[in-house]
Amino acid sequence: MGAKCSIASKSSTCLPFSQEDFIEIKNKSIDIDSFEAISVIGRGTFGKVLLVKSKENDKMYAMKQIRKDLIIQMQQIEHIKSERELLGTLEFPFIVKMRYAFQTKKKLFFVFDYIKGGELFHHLSKCQYFEEERTRFYAAELLATLEYVHSKNVIYRDIKPENVLLDDSGHIILTDFGLAKRLSPDTKASSLCGTAEYMAPEIIKGESYGNSVDYWSLGILIYEMLTGNV
Repeated sequence: MGAKCSIASKSSTCLPFSQEDFIEIKNKSIDIDSFEAISVIGRGTFGKVLLVKSKENDKMYAMKQIRKDLIIQMQQIEHIKSERELLGTLEFPFIVKMRYAFQTKKKLFFVFDYIKGGELFHHLSKCQYFEEERTRFYAAELLATLEYVHSKNVIYRDIKPENVLLDDSGHIILTDFGLAKRLSPDTKASSLCGTAEYMAPEIIKGESYGNSVDYWSLGILIYEMLTGNV
C-alpha cells in the first residue's frame, strides 16, 4: 500500500505536551510499570505497538509508544494531540477504544483494547478479494462509522485496509486517527493528507475539502475488496 503523506504543521520546538494533554483516562495512577510487555505487534514512523498485559487484572491491551523527539522533528505535534483528543471523546462500537493515555519524559503512550482479528489488509491479502456479501458487510459498518465521525464534525482522511481491524466476532474496528481532524461547522480542510492510492481528487489538486473525501476513500476500498486491485 502507498506511503502516508502530510503537510507539516508549524509548531514550537519546545516540548508541547502538558500533563493535561496526556493523563490517564480513568481516575487512577497508570504508568509504564502498570503493564507487562508481551511482544511487538506493529511498528510505525514514530514508535511501535506492543501487546501488553495489565498487572492489575491480566487483561491484554495494545500499547502504542510514540517518541516525542521524532514528533517534534517531523512537526507532527498537532496531529498527535488531535489523535489524543479524538480517541478520548469518540464513542462508537466500530471505533477502537482508548483506555489510557500517559507519558514519560521521552515518550507518549496510548493504551487501547486489543483487537484480536488483525488488520483487514492481512485478510484481504490472504484471500486476494472478498465475495460481494462479505464486502457489503464491511462497507456497511465502515459507512455507519464514518457517518458517526462526520456527525461529530470530524473528517478521518485515511481510510485504507491497514487502518481497519477485525474483532473476534468479525466486526470492523476503525483505528489510527492520526490524520483525523475536527472542523468547525461550515469550514473545510486544505492539507495534503492521507495515503496516495485512496486520496480524493480535491486533496491531490490542493483544493479545500470536507468530509466527502472519506466517501471517496471508502469507494476505493470497496473496489479493492471486490477485485483485489487498487
